[in-house]
Amino acid sequence: MKKTMILGAAMLLALNLSSCKDQAPTKENQAETQATTEVSQSEMAFGVRGNCGMCKKTIEKAARSVDGVASAEWNRTQKRIAIQYDAQKADVMGVQEAIAAAGYDTEQIAADENAYKNLPDCCQYDRSMAMNQTDASEDAHEEHAH
Repeated sequence: MKKTMILGAAMLLALNLSSCKDQAPTKENQAETQATTEVSQSEMAFGVRGNCGMCKKTIEKAARSVDGVASAEWNRTQKRIAIQYDAQKADVMGVQEAIAAAGYDTEQIAADENAYKNLPDCCQYDRSMAMNQTDASEDAHEEHAH
């Protein structure tokens, strides 16, 4: 009787170990998942007109509202936004359309006129201002007085 109980317990232990072994992630599976994630993440930067911190919040919020956009960072001095997105869910034109709908001109799409007119006064930028200035920096802007 004692041998039967020990044998039964050993069989249960063996079954549990083998089922856990099948469920545990392997280094191969983890690397494959990571590679798939990395492949689908894309980065892009393009010009967006705006003036102030309130513009920054609105522009970034509009970009992040697009399904698949992981991050958005608008540089006020460069008039440029950098986005990270899942290329299988989002595309750059969709992001530019969302920003334009919020009232901001992008390199490819002019802002919705009504949305632009409804921006606060401080956010109604000069519609002919240069954008996507890759050589400008926030630090250089802060060195001179306004």
